[in-house]
Amino acid sequence: MDTKTIMEVSNEEARLLGQMRSNPQFEEHLRGLLDCAMAEHLGQAGADEVEERAVKHSRGIGLAAIHGWARQTEEQGARQLLREEPSARLRKKKTRK
Repeated sequence: MDTKTIMEVSNEEARLLGQMRSNPQFEEHLRGLLDCAMAEHLGQAGADEVEERAVKHSRGIGLAAIHGWARQTEEQGARQLLREEPSARLRKKKTRK
């Protein structure tokens, strides 16, 4: 594949890239999953190790997706509440560290 073909990005690829950039945890686990697939192919890891890593990253992708969905749903609900009740005040939940 030549460089020009590699550099061309379809609308769908650009959308996917944008989604990954907006969720760094998702991107991190997706990269890990892709690395796992290449590690076995290149003989850098055994099948059991690759499977273990792949499962870990697949779970991470799932959690990142759920957290992203929850965050978007919460933000959408807050915007809707403010539209319906302009006098409403929103407070952010304190998070533990």
